[in-house]
Order: sequence, then structure tokens, then C-alpha cells
Amino acid sequence: MVGKYIQITQCVGMLICVLWCMSATAMEFVVNEIDDLPDINLGDGVALTERGTVSLRSAIDEANLLPGEDQISFEYPVVGGGIVFGLLNVGYSLVISESVF
Repeated sequence: MVGKYIQITQCVGMLICVLWCMSATAMEFVVNEIDDLPDINLGDGVALTERGTVSLRSAIDEANLLPGEDQISFEYPVVGGGIVFGLLNVGYSLVISESVF
């Protein structure tokens, strides 16, 4: 009887985990740093750099670790030619549909 109780408890626990992962809400990261800086605490759900800002790199790195689709937007108005991040020139829209490493 104890064995069945343990199996049921494990199944319920796994079901809760699955439902939590499925219901994970998408995170939004707002880029406000044009320098290419890494996340200082990767995996904490916050894409802060050592300057206390959010760079495109830190936002992508953090989003890659989270389940589901996340949104990265830009604090800067994107006008005309867009925003330049090193060699990346972001125009009106930037869609990343897979993990970026």
C-alpha cells in the first residue's frame, strides 16, 4: 500500500511540474544598453549587466534559459536605419524563433 502511495505522489508531483512549465508566462526583456555586455547572473530571470542595464546579449542569453517564447523589445525608438549593436543592425522588427547561442 505504501508503494502505491509513493507512486501516486510521484505522479502528482510530475503532473504539477508539467502544468507549471506549460503555464509559464513569457518574459519580456527591454534592451536599454547598446554595448555588448553579458548578464551578470545568468539564469535568474533578470537580464541585468554589470552596469544595471539590459543589453541585447544579456536579454538573449536569459531568454534562452527560460521555457516558452519570450519577448525582447527596445527602449530606444527604432527609426529609419534602426539601432546598431556591433555588427547587428536592428531594423523595424527582430524575430528570433529558436535558441541563439
